[in-house]
Amino acid sequence: MIENEVKPHYGQYSRYIFAVLSAIIFVIGVLITFFVWWIPGIAVIAFGLYFALSYVFSMQFFKETEAFKPPPFLELKGSEQVLDVGCGLGETTSE
Repeated sequence: MIENEVKPHYGQYSRYIFAVLSAIIFVIGVLITFFVWWIPGIAVIAFGLYFALSYVFSMQFFKETEAFKPPPFLELKGSEQVLDVGCGLGETTSE
């Protein structure tokens, strides 16, 4: 890597999106519960909690935050060229 070259940041920005969407769904559920009718409000609150928890569990238990490591049988030396097609955030490509 060149000394002054800045490596791009491929962060996990999706956690903020899920947190905000879950909070919005939860607030809408609370508003429905208090101002409209409690049964659909509870259903919307439950969906918001399910939405948030499903994301947390998938990140934690399925290790979706870890970068891909190529299998050792490929015997990569570092001088190869790779075409990255449809690989999410590009974390594999940037390493």
